[in-house]
This record gives sequence, structure tokens and C-alpha cells, in this order.
Amino acid sequence: MNILTDCVRDDGEYAQLLRAVVGNKTSRTALPILVTGLCDGAADATYAALLEDLQTKDKRPALLICSEEKECVRLRNLLVQFGLRVEFYVGRDLTFYNITASHEYEHERLRVLSSILEGRLDAVITTPDAAISYTIPPERLIASQMKLAYGQSDVEPTELAARLVDAGYVRTELVDAPGQFAVRGGIVDVYPAVARFTDMDRQVSVGSYPFRIELFGDEIDRIEIFDPSTQRMTVTLDEVEFSPARELLVDTEARQKMRTAIEAWSVKSRDERAKEEMKLELTALDGGEVNFA
Repeated sequence: MNILTDCVRDDGEYAQLLRAVVGNKTSRTALPILVTGLCDGAADATYAALLEDLQTKDKRPALLICSEEKECVRLRNLLVQFGLRVEFYVGRDLTFYNITASHEYEHERLRVLSSILEGRLDAVITTPDAAISYTIPPERLIASQMKLAYGQSDVEPTELAARLVDAGYVRTELVDAPGQFAVRGGIVDVYPAVARFTDMDRQVSVGSYPFRIELFGDEIDRIEIFDPSTQRMTVTLDEVEFSPARELLVDTEARQKMRTAIEAWSVKSRDERAKEEMKLELTALDGGEVNFA
């Protein structure tokens, strides 16, 4: 693949383009840059060359915007073949009625956002609507990160459960999907949307795997990744740092305001069907299941 990018760099006009792009990234009054006359293959090689060269001058990831998701996936797969660290930031599908929906795409967006903050990407590819959509602010995402380590002695199951609920996790009897947690005495299971795992040999991996915390009093006696289908432990960990499970987080104060508002509407409503819906909302709210499109 380097042959293609080297051919692009040999073109004198490429050096002008690179200077213009670098100048734009450092300028407060950046202007659009238009490049014409490239066939599809040459355009792809130019993207790859630009991303490689930009990383030597500015470690911040580039943002590539394509007209549709199909093109995002194609370009992402191609740039990965060039050895670049590129992810596709998927857009949000809005829903306006209660359904049991997967949060897979939301977790994927959180994974990309976490990767940006940790400096693990060369570029993010997305569509115009996804690029302008609201999501969790970077400072809130950083503040909501949770870190647990072997030997940590300030962990109380009830307080940890409250922190997990505030971070968008839903309490269940057994965890079997990202965004869930369970508490059984001094054992806490968490299935993070995305996490950074460090094993006892200080090897680091990033992904979404359920892990179990075993407490002795308020001290973490063991942390292990486990298989949710068999409940068997697979990897012993030294520490784990993980992201919130939702983009829109509702803390205890906001949750109480929502409860007060729903109860007030329920008293005023004369529609029995609406009253029943609001009862379900209150039940979901108490269980940490606050759903937003």
C-alpha cells in the first residue's frame, strides 16, 4: 500500500495540499479546501497519505465526512488496510415511542468517543447528520469514567451500585449484555460498554467484556473477566477502567426531578391509558432504566 501513497507524495500539488490542510488545522479562521480531478482510487490514496502525514504534525484525529453510511464503511475498511487507526462514528436513529431497543449503536459511539479522548485514533469517519448530533460532552465523559483496581479499599457494594446507575447501567439478576450490572452480596458483575483492562502481567486490552469484582469487606479481593454463558472466570485482572453505558446521563438529583414531574402529570391526567404509561415510566426510573432516543 505504501507504493500508492508514495506516488501521491511525488506529485508537486500534494505538497501544496498538505501545507493548506496543516494550516487549516492550526488556524482560527479555517476555510474549505477543494480538491478536484482525482479518480476514486487516487482520492483514496490521497486520504491515506494525508492522514499519515498529518499524524507526524498534529496528533489530533482527523474528521472525514461522507455522504452516506455505506461510503463510510468502505472508506474505513480501506484506510485500515493502509495501517491507519480509523473508526466509523454511526449516527443516531430517533424513536418516539416506548420499545425494547438495543443500545449497541450507542455503545459503539461511546467506544469511538473514548478512543478519541485516549488518542487511539488517526481519523473518524461519519455522515453529516451524525457529525452534528448531540452526544455526551467530553468533560462529562471523562468525569464519568470509573476505575477499579485489585486491592482498592474504598469500595462498598451499595455505593458502587449507585455510581453505576448514575453512569447509565441497568441493574439485573444476571448480566448478559453491555450496559448491565448485578450485585450479589460482596460480588459485583459489570458488563461495560467499553473498557480498558489491565491483567496481572500489566498487559492492556480494550473491549467490551463482563468482569466480576469479589469484595472482602470494602476491599477488592479479586477482579476477573468471565464468560456470561458459563459464569466461568477467564482472565484475572489488576485493574479495569470503563466508560458510562449511556450518552445522556441522569444523576440522582435529575432522577428525582423527573419522578416529581411524572407524579404531578399523573395526578392531573384524566386519561387512564396515560396514567398507566406514567406508572411504567416510574417503575423504569426506579430501576435505572431511563431511556432517551
